Amino acid sequence: MQEYFEKYPDAKFEIITDTYNMTTTVMEGYIYRDGQEAMAGIISLWTLGEVIAEF
Repeated sequence: MQEYFEKYPDAKFEIITDTYNMTTTVMEGYIYRDGQEAMAGIISLWTLGEVIAEF
């Protein structure tokens, strides 16, 4: 994800739905970039440990 943020610093991801289970988090929503039409996006995270999200 760090590479994505470096390549597209103007991008925003609006989370519409998110699901969780023991090792997987999936977030679905819309990606917005300056001057471009919104598009659907999915972020899928797989972990073995604790996930801490700060907003």
